[in-house]
This record gives sequence, C-alpha cells and structure tokens, in this order.
Amino acid sequence: MYDDVLADLPIDPDGILRFRLPRQLQQRVTRLASRNNAGKLTPDEHLELQKFLALEATVRALKAKALSAKRKEL
Repeated sequence: MYDDVLADLPIDPDGILRFRLPRQLQQRVTRLASRNNAGKLTPDEHLELQKFLALEATVRALKAKALSAKRKEL
C-alpha cells in the first residue's frame, strides 16, 4: 500500500533523510513501549502507541523512497 501511495509523492530526499522525531515525542514513545512491555498500558495509551507505530512505518517508507531517489542521483 505504501508503495502505491508514495510512488508519485514529490519529496525532498535530503529533508526526509534528516527527519527525526522530536526528542519529547521520542521520549513519550519510549515510555509507552516500556509500559507496554510491562503490560501496563491503558486502552488510550495502547491506541497512542499504535498511532506512533503507524507513523514510524510511514516515515520508514518515506526514507526508503528518499534513499532510492538519492542513489539515482549519483
């Protein structure tokens, strides 16, 4: 599904490859993952973690596309 959506998406490969989740959000994901591993997530936290995981999958797909575009430039 990602390939179909991303195929024609105009992106700035350098910008995508530099992208990092802001530290505050990364810390939140780490806390949620820790609570998840301990079996202590509330339903709302579980949903929040799932959203972060979906975002991570999207960012990974974008970074793969950006890396491919950079390789074609060389």
